[in-house]
Amino acid sequence: MDKMGYENYDNLPDYMRLIVTDNPVWDAFIHLVSVGDMIHRYFAKRLASIGLTRPKFAILYQLRAGSGAVSPSFISRRMPRAKHTISKAITELENDGFVKREINPQSRRSLLLSLTEQGMEKADEALAYARSLSREMMTCLDNNQLRTLDRYLSELRIVYLTRMRDIQQ
Repeated sequence: MDKMGYENYDNLPDYMRLIVTDNPVWDAFIHLVSVGDMIHRYFAKRLASIGLTRPKFAILYQLRAGSGAVSPSFISRRMPRAKHTISKAITELENDGFVKREINPQSRRSLLLSLTEQGMEKADEALAYARSLSREMMTCLDNNQLRTLDRYLSELRIVYLTRMRDIQQ
């Protein structure tokens, strides 16, 4: 049971339940959007407590998980967000001393991003914090359910990344 006292979906007050229709595609879609919104807001508030936004976290994650300096366009391709949002977050991370921009030695017209020492520490802190949040938020699912959910979400991600690419062109 969580802190609010809800053991399962059936115990939720009516105003917290989604309206169920006779269309399972619509019901699943609305449920996914609703849960996605809740996770987005929760994660954003929790990240704010360590001085990060979701775009800043995603950039730190990409840089820390990668193998060295990468271009801003590489980051942009891996994050389904508006380019100005990514650019603003990169600038803020640079101003915070977490990221540095350097001229690409192989192409002087482009830049490379990398983490500073302080940025690596912040990324490690943020990743540890996010992992603890993920454990906290996913405790209601066992490992088999998590693998199944991950497989379904991966399939949906491919569909939506394709759709997003199509509308951005």
